[in-house]
Amino acid sequence: MRRRPLTPAFEEALVDVGIVAEVRGSASVGVPVLPSSDEGGEAAFFLAAYFYAQAWLIDKGGPVAGSPPCVFVLSRAIRQDIVRLGVQPIDYFKALPAHDVCGNVYVATEDFTVVAKASHPVCNSPAAIGAALRVLEFASSLHVVFQPDRGELILCRLGLCGPTSLVKVELDSVERIQAIDLERLVWRFHREFTQTPSGTLMPWISSGKNVPIQQLELRISSMLCWYLNSKLSGEYVSTEHHTPHGRLDIKVAADVMVPEIGHCAIELKVLRSRLPSGTTAKNYTTVTLQEMVDHATEGVMQAVNYREDIGAGLAYLYCFDTRIDDADQADVIALAAANDVQVRRLFMYNSPEAHRKAMLAAQRAGTLLSGQVD
Repeated sequence: MRRRPLTPAFEEALVDVGIVAEVRGSASVGVPVLPSSDEGGEAAFFLAAYFYAQAWLIDKGGPVAGSPPCVFVLSRAIRQDIVRLGVQPIDYFKALPAHDVCGNVYVATEDFTVVAKASHPVCNSPAAIGAALRVLEFASSLHVVFQPDRGELILCRLGLCGPTSLVKVELDSVERIQAIDLERLVWRFHREFTQTPSGTLMPWISSGKNVPIQQLELRISSMLCWYLNSKLSGEYVSTEHHTPHGRLDIKVAADVMVPEIGHCAIELKVLRSRLPSGTTAKNYTTVTLQEMVDHATEGVMQAVNYREDIGAGLAYLYCFDTRIDDADQADVIALAAANDVQVRRLFMYNSPEAHRKAMLAAQRAGTLLSGQVD
């Protein structure tokens, strides 16, 4: 799935290479439908190259003067090409837009899930890239040349001897948000989906007994990802994002955050007083306060690791709190502050009445509910 609408210039280039119908699907009404190849995959490959180039340029703050070009070659037999070239795949390539791609030759699957750098002298020009592709026996392969000094892609569907399309990579088609804007969106999500049992996320086996469902963290992260993307009008937020230290619950891409923040890492934890031990609320086990401190402590350190893995400028630990008592975890807050992780605890009331009572108490005390953002 693409993260944002395609630009008119990119769609025009896709018409030139004859694959716009593959990219737009049913939305391609009125667009010339030209034949693609028998093998397929061109549309996904061009999109993957475009989005990677976009992420790279955003990470660098725009085109970088003096940077040599690089090339991505579509491999229809990636394992065989890796063995033939004697190279190794690059782990987490798509997750690292800051990767130093300049001057290199890469082979990649159509969606960039497997990418490997070919061994070859640095390519300082498109002509040098052409020579490298001939030596590496990719002269007739579909490829994309990325020119980071210009912020441009050259789409080459039929290899070196075929026609090409030049595409300018667009960077300014999204309204960027501050950290406080992101926090407001998460708070609104909480208000709508998890604050009371009346929310549509259905987090409880029994709210009256404070017994949440077993897989609540996954349900919340999936719904929160969808909610944020719907409010940001794009696909800038991903869930279960792979990193060297595991799977980050929520990644907010740099292209929707203000430049000084870049990527944002959000780790989610559910705090519990009780866990289900069967299929009904009658069967549950009690969870100690210390177990939940340990659980949240792990979340802080995960957020630290994930922030480093994706090069994020901001890391959050969001604790969705289903415990019986609405209380902060002082040790967790202190650890987070020492590691520059923002902790937000969102209490989940077991009834609308309990929520209204808490709101009234907060108003009388002149305070806010846990995690509330004005």
